[in-house]
Amino acid sequence: MRPDSAALMLAGAAAAALGACDHHAEIAGPSGLPYACADGRTARIHYGGGDPNRMPARLSFDGREFEMAPDPAMSGLRYRSENGLTPGSALIWAAEGEEAALLEAPLDPAAAQGEREVLRCARVREGESEAAGAHGPHGEDH
Repeated sequence: MRPDSAALMLAGAAAAALGACDHHAEIAGPSGLPYACADGRTARIHYGGGDPNRMPARLSFDGREFEMAPDPAMSGLRYRSENGLTPGSALIWAAEGEEAALLEAPLDPAAAQGEREVLRCARVREGESEAAGAHGPHGEDH
């Protein structure tokens, strides 16, 4: 085998390996990331692959699906859906670390009322019950 063909084979194998890793680079995977919320309900966020500040997300909450677009955040991740939990509102998912908040805001930016927090949620890790996730990382109440 010629040295240049060996280099081409190695480069091809590396590209194939990177391509296989792209599937795993998707932040949430096919089933999304589970969150346990303070009122006992659960949320599941499905982030798209790539840069989370540019890729859309899908939130499953309260038996509904919300298609969400990235929304600029000072820190963490923030997504906004033009369909809120109540008519005339937008739903916002703001997450930082293991914590997330569901917020609602008026669709009309000129509305006097701003964002309001609907619910706080905590990430549920594999092997941890969803009920324990609502109380904190080790199951204690806050």
